[in-house]
Amino acid sequence: MSFVLGFVVSATLFVLPIYMQDVLGFSATHAGEALVPRALVMMIAFPLIGRLYNHVSTKLLMGIGLALGFFSAILMSKFTKVTGIHDIILPQILQGVAVSCILTPLSTVALLHVAADRLAAAAGLNAFSRQLGSSIGIAICSSLISHFELVVRGALIHHINWANPVLRDRFTGVIKYFYTKSINDYTTAMHQGFSQLNSNVTKQVVVISYQKTFEWLAVAFIVMFICLFFMKTKRHEYI
Repeated sequence: MSFVLGFVVSATLFVLPIYMQDVLGFSATHAGEALVPRALVMMIAFPLIGRLYNHVSTKLLMGIGLALGFFSAILMSKFTKVTGIHDIILPQILQGVAVSCILTPLSTVALLHVAADRLAAAAGLNAFSRQLGSSIGIAICSSLISHFELVVRGALIHHINWANPVLRDRFTGVIKYFYTKSINDYTTAMHQGFSQLNSNVTKQVVVISYQKTFEWLAVAFIVMFICLFFMKTKRHEYI
């Protein structure tokens, strides 16, 4: 679970700023500002979750966090090329609470069943697994985006059928517009029309690729939820 949690958190923090800059046209500064609510929420939530840990069932607390994390990933999978910064803030807040609900209990439970003389090694292994998940998550999500772009482009181009009257009428209108702008040069108008069509397809391909990547991050929360059923949360006494 530490590995998958590191995978999801780092992958999200890697993919989301790129999406905001490539698709939404945010500057690097604005993309960073959109991530600030997550950090603020986590700063507030971590101490509160630490207090709740001794009074609330560990599995319940983590289950709530996993549900919020899954919901936040689903919300991000609905992002489009017209998504605004206000639409981005809510998923960040939810995921900030989710990580707080998961990480604190997980770090504690991971060491509950470890003998005292092995605690240092166990803590190091737990941190290592989370960092390993972070590195692999970034690499895999980067590859997923490129993979989905190839697959989605092939699927969209397959559906560009000139026999479709709607596509044909709209493209004809675009050609007429560029024909007027290019001083009655039909060749130039045709070239500009196809360039515009390719640009629109490319934008849609990129959006869908990010949507599918966020969907896979939602699947990662389901994997952690399954692992939760096998987690032992009661301390064994060691002499």
